[in-house]
Order: sequence, then C-alpha cells, then structure tokens
Amino acid sequence: MPVTRRNYQPTVTPLPSASVPTRTPLGALTLEPTEIDGGVEPIGVRPTATGLIGYGSVVFFADRGGNFDLYRLDLTTRLETRLTSDAASDIYGAVSPDGGRIAFQSDRDGDFDIYVMDIDGAGVTRLTDNTVNDRIPAWSPDGEHILFSSDTRGDGTHDLMQIRPDADDLRLIYSDGERNSHARASDDGRYIIFTSGRPDDAATWDIKRLDVTTNEVITLTQNNVKDWSASFTPEGDILYMTDGAGYGAVARMDIDGGNARILYDGAGYEWSAQEHPQGRGILFNSDIGGRDELFLMDLDGTNVRPVTTDGGAYGWWLS
Repeated sequence: MPVTRRNYQPTVTPLPSASVPTRTPLGALTLEPTEIDGGVEPIGVRPTATGLIGYGSVVFFADRGGNFDLYRLDLTTRLETRLTSDAASDIYGAVSPDGGRIAFQSDRDGDFDIYVMDIDGAGVTRLTDNTVNDRIPAWSPDGEHILFSSDTRGDGTHDLMQIRPDADDLRLIYSDGERNSHARASDDGRYIIFTSGRPDDAATWDIKRLDVTTNEVITLTQNNVKDWSASFTPEGDILYMTDGAGYGAVARMDIDGGNARILYDGAGYEWSAQEHPQGRGILFNSDIGGRDELFLMDLDGTNVRPVTTDGGAYGWWLS
C-alpha cells in the first residue's frame, strides 16, 4: 500500500544541546531502564577461516535453529559465544567505543525497541518502550549516547533519535518525513551519516550527511539506485552499500561524496560492511551460498575469505 506523502520541513537538532526539548515517539514512552535476565552460552569452536590471528573479535547476529540471537566470535581462537537466548529476534548489535557494552534491537514485547547489555551478555536493559519500531542503534564516539531510528508516526517513515545508555535524555536529532535510518557518527563527532529516502521505494534511498556543528544536511549519493548502510572508516571516508549484481555491493567514497567506487560485488546480496579499527580489512556479509555469512576482504576488495560458516550477519568489530 503506498505511503501517504506529507510536506515536511527538515528538523535538525544540534548534537549535543541541553536546551533541546525531548521528542516523545508515538505511544507511551518509559524512560526508566528495564533490566532483563541475560547471560552467555559458550558454543565452542566453530570451523571458521584460519589465518585471522590478530584481527580480534566480532559481534554479529545469526539465525540458528529458527531464531535470531547475538553472538561473539574470537577470530584467533575461533571460539564462539552466544550472547542472547530469547524467543524474540535480537539483531543489529553495535559495540560501544570502549568495548564494554552492546546496543541492539529486539522485538521482545511485540515491536522493536532498543536494548543495551554488557559485552558478556549480562545486564540486558531495555532503553525504549513504546508502540512503534525503534531500529539499528549505534554509539556516539564518546559512548555517552546511542543513536537510533524510530517510526514515530507509525507509517514507515523514521526519525533519527538519541538516548543515553541509562535510558535518559531522549532527543530528536533529525526529521524530514522520510525514512531516515542507520545513523553513524564520525570519530570526531562532527558528522552523522545516515540512509534517507521514501519508505515505499528503496531506489530513492541515498546517503546523507549531517554536520552537527552547522546543522547542514547534504546528500552524498544522488542516483536512481538503492544506497544504504553507511559507516565511517578509520581513514575518515565512508563505506556503504549500493546496487550490484546480487542487488547489493560494497562501495567506498570520500567524506564529501566524491571518488565513489565499488570495492566488491559478488554474486550474492551484500548488505553490511565495516572496516577493521586498525585498517586490516573489511568485514561484510553476503548470502552468496544461500545463507548470510560473514566474510573478510582486503581494503581494495580482494583476498575474500570466510569468517563464519553457520550463519552470520551485520558484523561489528570488538577489537
């Protein structure tokens, strides 16, 4: 069903700003953190790729036995640990800058909310509690806030929000009546990049960049294909996903949108990529074998090797 379009003037909230009023999403919002039982379950050694000594660990989600949970994998020892074990879908984990916590989304109460837990899976706490979907969290570079997108109007459009990891200080960051999601902050905190477009037409999705010092919002990609899921690299440019042979490819561009080029376009659907903190490679996922798995490639898109063999998606570097 087509989404009814409305005329919106973009709303940009400077980040941070103590004088900005709180935006309350549709539905009753609880700003008291709700702690939930959690913990870890060692899975054991998985037959993952060799030759990954020194790459650290990754956090990801996977469908194992018909249920999505979050996992941690040590790439040196190949020891895998299940971090969540819930009948709901626990997905899109984001590791805090200090490596001590994970923010994620889960539909434990029927719609997706934002949760946070310790890196070992303990101390699961719900940060948002409303009647709409809150999605795809990411941390501010100082670890003081979590960025996420919220379907505040309940029509598939999303606004960019932020909240503290103690469920305090909920704020609206950006709203223009489009589907704005997958926000990522630069290491210096100056920029937020995000996916923006119509909720009923992915071909309209582009990567936008918000300058939080000036409130200027510019579009970095402008074409008739789907561009989404951007992340900053340690070098200061941007990885993102774009259309490709399998309807998804890993691309890279400068911070101003220039020098855009595809790094990897496999036969499968690639839909998430993140560069190693020390620039040792790019972690991405693809369904080239019929199921989403994590892969690692060199920065130029060559030397692709598997990381997971039993399912894995949306990998986030822990170290």
